[in-house]
Amino acid sequence: MSGAVVIGAGPAIGQAVARRFARAGMPVALIARSRRTVDEGARALGTTGGAPEAGAGTRAGGEHGARVAALTADVSDEAALRAALDAAADRFAPPDVVVYNAAIVRPDRVGELSARDHLDACAVNVVGAHTAAAHVAPAMARRGSGTFLVTSGMPRPVPRYVSLSLGKAGVRATGLAARPGARAGRRARGGDHRGRPGRAGHGLRSGRHRRALLAPARPATGVPMP
Repeated sequence: MSGAVVIGAGPAIGQAVARRFARAGMPVALIARSRRTVDEGARALGTTGGAPEAGAGTRAGGEHGARVAALTADVSDEAALRAALDAAADRFAPPDVVVYNAAIVRPDRVGELSARDHLDACAVNVVGAHTAAAHVAPAMARRGSGTFLVTSGMPRPVPRYVSLSLGKAGVRATGLAARPGARAGRRARGGDHRGRPGRAGHGLRSGRHRRALLAPARPATGVPMP
C-alpha cells in the first residue's frame, strides 16, 4: 500500500503531519537527519524504527495501527536524500504524498550571516525540497496521481528571519514549478493548508490526503504545494 513520506520529521510540525496520515490509515516513512529523531517519532506512532539497510521499522501496531519506516538522511546531501526516498518506496511502494518540512530556523537580519551561512541554509530550506520533488514528481506524473507538499508559514518576509524568509519564498517557488499541471499547461486550483482560496497551488487529488491534514488535532501549519 502506498503511503506518505515526511521529510524533516521533527517533534513539532513533521510528526504532527505524520500522525494525520497515520490516523488516515496510511503507512508513513519518517526522514530526518538524526537517528534519535526518527526513532522517537516512530515510537510516538506506536512502532519501532530501523535503519533502511536493516529492513526494520515497518511493523503494524500502536495507538493508530500505523506502519512506519524510520529513515535518516541529511537533506543537503542529494545522494543520501534520494536513497532515503528510494528506501521508503521499497518499503511501502511509491508514495501517494511527500511532505517537505526540513528547514534551518534561526533569527538573523540582513547582513548578519555570511554568504556561506546563507548557502548552507538554502541547501536545506530550498535545494533539499527541489531534490525531493525532482525525485518523486516524475513517477507521480506518470501514474496521474500523487501530492508533493511543503510547509511554509511565512507568506511575507520577516525582517528578523531573513534566511528563513528567503528559504520559504524559494520553497514555495519550487513547489509551484514542480506542479505537473504547470508543465502540462493546465491550471491548478490554489489554497492554503486550510483549503481556502489563495495564491499557493496544490495538487491534492485524493480526499484522503485532505482529510488527513484537516483532521482536528494539534496544528501542523503549512502551505501545501504540488
